[in-house]
Parts: sequence; C-alpha cells; structure tokens
Amino acid sequence: MPNPSARNLPRVAVHDDTDPPAAPTLAVTVMEAVRITGLGRVTVLEAICDGRLQAVKAGPRVLVLMDSLRAFLASLPPVRSAS
Repeated sequence: MPNPSARNLPRVAVHDDTDPPAAPTLAVTVMEAVRITGLGRVTVLEAICDGRLQAVKAGPRVLVLMDSLRAFLASLPPVRSAS
C-alpha cells in the first residue's frame, strides 16, 4: 500500500552508473552561442554572414555548429601584452 504522506512529493529521477553518458552538444542557437562565448550578438551574426562561422537553418531557427564555434574562437588573435 502506498505511503499517503509521500503522495504530494515530487518525483525524482534516479540515475546510477548504468546510465549512458550525455550526448555532446552538436549545435546551439545564436543566443546560446552568445551566452557561452561572451561574444556579442552582432559579432556572432556577422561571423555567420561572412562565412567565418558555420550555421544551419532548422525551420525558423538558426543553429551554430559547435565545431565551427570552437574553430572560430581558436582563429581569433591572441591578446598581446603592452610591455
């Protein structure tokens, strides 16, 4: 018989060592790309338009490919010290 005092408790997912690992993120929205990189929205959109950042359309959504985002960040020039 169920415990009546536990009836209103939220359900919690239980994970153990047999759960498969999470799949890697393949693409993010433009706003997610802005958030995770710290770049501005205009910078991300210009890089897409210039072809320096690869994106795809899925219906009305523009998705930035994570591999392209990593390559774009790696291609940016390093900061030089003023000394």
